[in-house]
Amino acid sequence: MIDVRYKINDVVLHVSEGKLCFQNRKLSIEPRLVNLLSFFARHPATVFSREELIQSVWDGAVVTEQVVTQSVFELRKLLAECGQAGIIATIPKRGYKLSADIDVIEVDTLSSDCDHPGNEDNPRPFVTETAATLPQPASASQPASASHTPFPAGPMNQALRSMSAKKHKPLLPALGQMANTLANRLFDILMLLVLVAIVGYLTLYKEDHTGMPELDNRLITIEASHNAAVPDHMGLLAYGISKNLQRNIDQFSHYRTRYRASSQQMPGKRLTVSIDQRRDGTYLTVSLYSYSTERDIYYSSELLTQQNLPQVIRHIGLNLLDNLHVNLTVSQRQALMLSTPGTKQELKPLLLARYWLNQPAPQSINKGIDLLNNLLSRQPNNGEALAIRYTGYAQLLALSNQSTDNDDLRDYGQALTDYIRHNPAVETPEFWDAVALHAAIRGNDTYARQALTKSYALTGDYTSLGYIILGKLTEHTQPIIASEDFSQAYYLNPSTRTYKLCQSLVHPSKLRQNAPVLANLN
Repeated sequence: MIDVRYKINDVVLHVSEGKLCFQNRKLSIEPRLVNLLSFFARHPATVFSREELIQSVWDGAVVTEQVVTQSVFELRKLLAECGQAGIIATIPKRGYKLSADIDVIEVDTLSSDCDHPGNEDNPRPFVTETAATLPQPASASQPASASHTPFPAGPMNQALRSMSAKKHKPLLPALGQMANTLANRLFDILMLLVLVAIVGYLTLYKEDHTGMPELDNRLITIEASHNAAVPDHMGLLAYGISKNLQRNIDQFSHYRTRYRASSQQMPGKRLTVSIDQRRDGTYLTVSLYSYSTERDIYYSSELLTQQNLPQVIRHIGLNLLDNLHVNLTVSQRQALMLSTPGTKQELKPLLLARYWLNQPAPQSINKGIDLLNNLLSRQPNNGEALAIRYTGYAQLLALSNQSTDNDDLRDYGQALTDYIRHNPAVETPEFWDAVALHAAIRGNDTYARQALTKSYALTGDYTSLGYIILGKLTEHTQPIIASEDFSQAYYLNPSTRTYKLCQSLVHPSKLRQNAPVLANLN
């Protein structure tokens, strides 16, 4: 059997084994990345759009363009580890192409190591023993003992046997020959065991593991996307749904979460939320991929309508936690169910508002505020909407470099305060972050810390916004602690938006002085 491999500059791709080999090192790669790289290798210097790659590499399977983008990103990281950074080029508005020297290598499939034949054009043949290479029978003039060669009959064995034959003549020839044969066999076995031990040691302890990624198995990164064919009023729900699932994971599990961004630290899992348009309707697809097992440990694709939106989100939320092996108590299940509004009239505005409030442009953030105002005109005691509205508007002022001495912000804060006085608190980190932010803006640092403590108690950690508020409360007395808080906020949500909030939320901060590492990222 002949195995086809591709030599890409100085790296060899073993298609059948799913490995990249270079400098006597091996990197295992996922099948989808093997298929993608081998396709590029078969068509070097050719530009392919994402749609063409989906058709050719994924065989037209229903995947989003984000999957292609993510796969190219991961493939580039692997190639960079092999010293081949930049060979997959992005051609603006067209797609991707592989720029490298490609050689096709045909070798016998029994050759499975990283070394490939020295001459790729003339692969080294697999040699079998023939009559000419087999040991020949001893001649009549040779002693019978010399023609007997026990396996493996190495040079040292032969030398010892020769010395023994010259210096010693056993008194009883039959007994001497038997003892000699036994000694030779024992020596051969001993040498074989030593060889096996050496090979095993090198395999277990001396193998180069520099290609092994350092996985943080307690970290889940989150991505949200929607197909361009999906109407905005449905497609934009993907971000809000992902935030809903993120809140559930933060509140009820021991995992940490953050939104996807380039980082030196490799997450253990990736949660992808997408909304796609198919022939028979709009589908919500949620997958949880494990980098350590290289497979999805949870996958769900359900038909999504305006009527079944609350039921689908609750169902996926519970199943996702089950697949993370989170054992919810009865009270926790009830809390999770109650945290998702039961009607589309209440849930959909909240999900869309989360999307718009996370956008960088002020006019987009205002769309989210308007959605919440319309919802609160019908449900004035919606504590979650009150909290999100206050937080969103305070961030809008900070991002626009406007003062917090604002009539609308005061009114939103008063509505939140009145709710707390007359209603049970909404037990979510977002709610207590909003209370803490309101207290910090009003200068009530003690109450702000109390509210942040309640947020921390729900998840075992502060949110990105929580760390920003902590930094604001401590930067005048403990600037080093404040710098760490701001850096952690950026780690959880790495974006220009987070940087600007560290700089301007609550009050202006001197990041160049108190958080120089973060300031240098701007």
